[in-house]
Amino acid sequence: MKARCRVVFKIDHKELEIQAQNQASVLELALSHKIRLNHVCGGFATCGTCRVIVEKAVEKLSPRSGLELEMALDRGFADNERLCCQISPVDGLVLKVPKGSL
Repeated sequence: MKARCRVVFKIDHKELEIQAQNQASVLELALSHKIRLNHVCGGFATCGTCRVIVEKAVEKLSPRSGLELEMALDRGFADNERLCCQISPVDGLVLKVPKGSL
């Protein structure tokens, strides 16, 4: 069982703070709280539609998986742009959700 942690989603100038507990990915966390993030590929890091900008706690995230790294290089992601389907919730995580990811 994972420890509880606080994650903030910034969407359209609003902030939604969520207490995460057992979600494997930030995408699962968002969907379980009715935040409708795009995820065309179903969370397999092949479409890039769940891209977010990490504003805080990027240093706490695990390194990009091979698929996420390939996507990031192909699309020219900045270091703080990540795929929600590939990152796990960590305490203090603040994410800005671009309009294209909704």
